[in-house]
Amino acid sequence: MDSTLQTLSQSLGHWQAVYIVSIVVALLSTFAIVIFAFHIQEHKFALKVSNYLYVIASLLAVVATIIIVNKTRSIDAEKDREIKIATNAANLKIAQADTDAANANQKAEEAKKANLQLQIELDKHEEKEKKTEAQLAAQNQQTAQFVQGVAQQQQGMAQQMQVTPSLNDTQVDFIGNQLRIYSGQNIQIHVLSDPRSARLGNQFGAAFQKAGITVNGSGTFFGPDYHGVMVIVRNATPGPHPALADVLINVIRAVGIMPHPAADPNGPKENEVWLCIGPE
Repeated sequence: MDSTLQTLSQSLGHWQAVYIVSIVVALLSTFAIVIFAFHIQEHKFALKVSNYLYVIASLLAVVATIIIVNKTRSIDAEKDREIKIATNAANLKIAQADTDAANANQKAEEAKKANLQLQIELDKHEEKEKKTEAQLAAQNQQTAQFVQGVAQQQQGMAQQMQVTPSLNDTQVDFIGNQLRIYSGQNIQIHVLSDPRSARLGNQFGAAFQKAGITVNGSGTFFGPDYHGVMVIVRNATPGPHPALADVLINVIRAVGIMPHPAADPNGPKENEVWLCIGPE
């Protein structure tokens, strides 16, 4: 194999390894985000690190994909150039052998042997190129599958973002007035990392502010799988839980949004209420 083609192939292999490692790191970071967000919540620094790793690994995977495509094109061009050079050289030798055979019968046998040897070399070269093409095709297929999976995931997220509801000023004022009797209490708002969910979270935050309810311990997450508007308490019905949760569920229904009550013994404390927001 020519040194240039060998160098390009080695570089392609390295970038494919970088791509695979980036995808693996992104997946592991996703699992880490879920663990630190729901099960080991005291490690906030670890959750931040996991989020940063996820973003960096995703960006690196995109860069590696672009470089892999460019390397593949360069390898194809270099392969075509080598085939052309080898073919031209073989044709030149065959022509010279034919000329020698025509000029001297004594050299005819030597020309035939030379032609046979050249044909063997061409067959070996073509067989080697076929193997190389098969390997490149397999590598390109794996890359295409990874790219298709990322594209489908992004398309799904875009579709989910389009169904997140919103509150107008009248609805915000209504929620604030209905919850005013719980002024002085606390609530946490958690939203999935997309613009529409964040907007709805800010609108609920404004309503709680009007009601005099303190919003603390809130944040935006990449990992939790929130569906719609969820009101989460520690204990399921009929177990003891804050009255604010029941009133909040009824008020959300009153403004035309269907909430999803839930209980998570590993989430809120006995007297806490979480409002978690994500696409439907």
